[in-house]
Formats: sequence, C-alpha cells, structure tokens
Amino acid sequence: MPAGRIEARRAITQVLATIEAVALLHQHRRGCDGDGCLVATKSDYETARRLLLKPLATSIGFSDRAQKSYDLLKKKLPHEFNSVEAEKAGGFNNKMTCNRTLKELEAMNVLKCVTKGKSHILARWRWTEIPLDELVLPSVEGLFVTS
Repeated sequence: MPAGRIEARRAITQVLATIEAVALLHQHRRGCDGDGCLVATKSDYETARRLLLKPLATSIGFSDRAQKSYDLLKKKLPHEFNSVEAEKAGGFNNKMTCNRTLKELEAMNVLKCVTKGKSHILARWRWTEIPLDELVLPSVEGLFVTS
C-alpha cells in the first residue's frame, strides 16, 4: 500500500479486520497455535485482498476513471504508446480528459512519460513494472517471498 498516502495508513485497519473476519469464518476447520489462538493463513489474506481491492483503490485516492482506463489501456496498448493512441484506445471524450487520466496514472507510478509533448511532438508513455493492484494491496506472492 502506498505508505505516503494518509488514506492508505487508515485503510490498513480495514485490511487487518477483514483478514481476521475471514479467519474467524474458518475457525472450525483449523486448529489453533500453541497459545490457543486462531492463526490467519495466506488463503485468508487472498480472500480479503480479493474482497477489498476495488474499494480500497477508491478509498486511497485512485479514481474509478483511472482504474478503468488502466485496465483498458494496459490491454490495448501493452507497450510504449503516444497520447493520440491512448485517446483512441481509451475511448476518452476529449484530449483533456485523456491527458488528465494519463497524468493521474503517472502519479500512481504505473505509467511513465518518456517523451514530453511539444507543439508537433506527441508525448510518449510507457508502463512501469508495477501493476496497479500491487500498489493498492500486494498479492500473496508479493508479500510472502519464499527462499
């Protein structure tokens, strides 16, 4: 989760409470630890992540428009692209909405402007290695690295 955003720091309590609730729902199918406490599993985290991913993205400031545009543009333009290609592929109503969305995705660190646009030169964009959902809430693989 983006630690620099105050919304993310507040949202972590929701994540932990959801993991706890999922573990509690499965309490009759699993044992307890040495102290008699119920232990949450990776599967509990996966379930909580699946349930919370979209609402958390919105609550920490990723607009619905940016989330939808990310999914659409990433699918249609998987590599480097320019602003006009993004406007067409993203189905934006106008150039300004497209540019605002691209800037928002750049601020989220999922998109990088590799060439600034000037008069007759189109801005060029490239995806970063970070998927949007990993910024919101890391996957199990991202959290639990096995050696």
